[in-house]
Amino acid sequence: MITPKQQLQASLSNLDKSVTATVHSRLSTIHTNDGNLTKQTKTLQARTAEARQHEENWSNLVRAGRNGMKVRTPSHMSLHKCVNGQDLGDAGNWASFLDREITFLENVIQQTRQ
Repeated sequence: MITPKQQLQASLSNLDKSVTATVHSRLSTIHTNDGNLTKQTKTLQARTAEARQHEENWSNLVRAGRNGMKVRTPSHMSLHKCVNGQDLGDAGNWASFLDREITFLENVIQQTRQ
């Protein structure tokens, strides 16, 4: 026959095994999740760096496009009376600037022929 003391010891042993198994299971889950979170953090950091690089590339492209649309006069034309601060603006002024320049050159050619 099992004594009450033995029953208590067996009960405590089963309880200990149950609690220990639960704690080990939870610790294993925590450890696995920690590893997954570490991998996901590294992936997220890499993708964020890629996104920053893409954003920088797009910004440079847009900046180059904006600068490419601006009329730039060569240094030998900077003193020309047809060129003023308004002519150096955006592409909307470009056509009128070129028209004035072509007209000026046509006049010069006509005057040299005469």
